[in-house]
Amino acid sequence: MNNNRYIRAIEKNLAELNNAILKRRALSGLHSIDSLHGLDFFRLAGHALYNDILTHTIRAFENNKNSATFWYIVKTDEKAINKALKECGVTIDQINELSEKFKHISDKVHFHIDKEAVMDPDKVWVTADVTGDELGFLLDNAFSVLSSLN
Repeated sequence: MNNNRYIRAIEKNLAELNNAILKRRALSGLHSIDSLHGLDFFRLAGHALYNDILTHTIRAFENNKNSATFWYIVKTDEKAINKALKECGVTIDQINELSEKFKHISDKVHFHIDKEAVMDPDKVWVTADVTGDELGFLLDNAFSVLSSLN
């Protein structure tokens, strides 16, 4: 195990998750004031926050051999992750199921313009079937798990 890479991966993923959590809170606050009037600053800020939340989430849960994401940390020290998951009261299956929903969104409409999904991008979201509460669950629990490793 490359200890420096592992530690930096934890730090970087905590930063990504923290940014997503903070921006999600800010977006919730923005929605709660209900002050949107056409295409004004607040609507643009809301779109930017929404995009950033998705970007940070997708970035933290990308799962490929060249990424130092949440899944790299899981594979690098399964024993520590399993202990952290148990302490946080969450399972790896719960995190994986939700992260797969965001992979679908990333592959079809967020980071890529899929040639089939371009015909009906709303269908991608229906298929992903992800809620704001699930997003919060994923972000909060993954942050807790990684925090316990830090």
